[in-house]
Amino acid sequence: GPSGWAAMGAVAFGAWAVRRRRGLRCCHCQAVATLEWTPKPAQVLRGAAGEEVRPLALERGEEPAADVLVVLARRDESQDWQHTRLERRSPGTWAAGAEVDVELRLDDAALAAKLLPATPDARVPVADLAPGWPEDVTEALSPWPLKGRGTIAFDAGYFLEHLGELAAAGLGPVLLPGGAAQL
Repeated sequence: GPSGWAAMGAVAFGAWAVRRRRGLRCCHCQAVATLEWTPKPAQVLRGAAGEEVRPLALERGEEPAADVLVVLARRDESQDWQHTRLERRSPGTWAAGAEVDVELRLDDAALAAKLLPATPDARVPVADLAPGWPEDVTEALSPWPLKGRGTIAFDAGYFLEHLGELAAAGLGPVLLPGGAAQL
């Protein structure tokens, strides 16, 4: 959105909700507050041909091959950002060829390292934590904090703007890693 965009939306955090109007209202277990805040833009990555890519969310499928990376992309600074969906074409390759021809070459571990907040256990491979487990099981547990269907949002502005549709029944859980710090 435009510079200075104030992010306001309906986001439930237990009994707290972010609303469009000002003021704090309390009624037993429910409180409503207003949050005016300019979200920090998502990190910009470089695509295979040098294009700029801002990952907004990872929509997880039942299987990793069904994952979709929702991004803003553009060829260079002279162009407007285009909202596009990158499909997993092979391990380490995300691509879209519609209006914006974009290819991002990063495997899941490298992508997660760039997009997820650093945690102490993120540095320890899952296979080291469970050495007797089959390799296919430990590989399935890395590197995303969500296994199976659901959405991992990397951009707080995207999260707030699309929360209603992201949280729709049957689409799985919605995570905003490091959300407390972002919101």
